[in-house]
Amino acid sequence: AVAQRTVPYAAKVRQLWRCRTLRSYFRLGLALLLALSAASIPAYAAGDALDRSAGVEMTGQTIIETSADLTPAAVMDRFVRGDGKPHDPRELYPFRPGVSVWLWLDVPRHGEAGEGVLTVPYSGLDLARLHLLAADGSWTHLQAGDLTAVNKWVIPHRYAALPVQLGPTAPARALLELQHSHPVTMPWRLQTLSAFTAENLRVLLTLGMYLGLVFLVVVLGGVNSYVLWDPLHMVYAVSIFVVAITQMSLNGLAGQFLWPASPWWNDTATLVLPVLSVVSSSLFVMTVIRPVPRIWLLRLFQLFLALGVFFVATILAMGRPIGMVLSNLYFVAAIPMVLGPLVWFSIKRSSYGWWLV
Repeated sequence: AVAQRTVPYAAKVRQLWRCRTLRSYFRLGLALLLALSAASIPAYAAGDALDRSAGVEMTGQTIIETSADLTPAAVMDRFVRGDGKPHDPRELYPFRPGVSVWLWLDVPRHGEAGEGVLTVPYSGLDLARLHLLAADGSWTHLQAGDLTAVNKWVIPHRYAALPVQLGPTAPARALLELQHSHPVTMPWRLQTLSAFTAENLRVLLTLGMYLGLVFLVVVLGGVNSYVLWDPLHMVYAVSIFVVAITQMSLNGLAGQFLWPASPWWNDTATLVLPVLSVVSSSLFVMTVIRPVPRIWLLRLFQLFLALGVFFVATILAMGRPIGMVLSNLYFVAAIPMVLGPLVWFSIKRSSYGWWLV
């Protein structure tokens, strides 16, 4: 009965795809989506010290410090003595717990007074703290990053964004303190508020279009699973949903809109959700190739899924340091585990499997 209901449905889909008008609309929609995606990417090259969209020149020096008790005044004294080195956005800085990277930012004081936004475009950053020297000689600070709830940031955003004055009212001395759990590069940008807002709106528009398509696929998968009485569509819908939430977590969108009040989960989700997305994708592949040709392959799939659940529990219990190791090992193992059976399925059973590969 399932086969009799599936064939007319597949035939209708193929008949619709043969329609030139429908294919033209599909290609036009895809071209528009790609164009909007390209337009949302700012004209900024890594390592460039000029934000062309705002015309703000900037320079900076860097000090790597292992003492957590160091004050901004003491760090500034070290910069004045010449201990800093030029900041390179392509350099891999040795972040780890207890290590801070300090940047002495040369905020431009020429031009008209206005509001600017200092951003560190890395959504998983633990801490970005901007120290400003006031006119009376005291230091004040603004903070963002995963150690603070996003809804407590001065500018809630996908990644750390901190306000700073430009022009004659700019702070004479500004220090940016950065902390993270593992080594990463750390580019930073300084934009006018108008340029920052315009870029953010373009990015949100593109991400919103993408997520709309994703949730449409999820709804269609659920409907097809009910109409065709085939669990494959539901497994596919769940897999796509988990991957979409994972992408939202990695680019900071989930932290801004889904769980802005939970800094712990905002930091942990970037490790837990990618592992769960691999688990759901592996379950989808196992459902696609059923019946599994060898019993040992079925047992291997089951072991791989169980390991994924175990790694998630371990990350939740032991935190990010061990989670980074376990998740990366799981991702490497997932490549042959997922692609190998799909290639076999495409060669031996159905050429449509190459679309999944």
